[in-house]
Amino acid sequence: MVSDVVELLGAGVSIEEIVRDYYPGLNEEMIREAEMYYKGTFEKNFVGVG
Repeated sequence: MVSDVVELLGAGVSIEEIVRDYYPGLNEEMIREAEMYYKGTFEKNFVGVG
């Protein structure tokens, strides 16, 4: 679900739209935490690649 939320954000869907149209059980704080978690995981896995 974290990657789904991040994909929606990346596609330009607002947090309000995500809560209203896709994940009504989430709130803004949860979505921001999911985004931070995803960014942290991505950076941890790809630092130093290349």
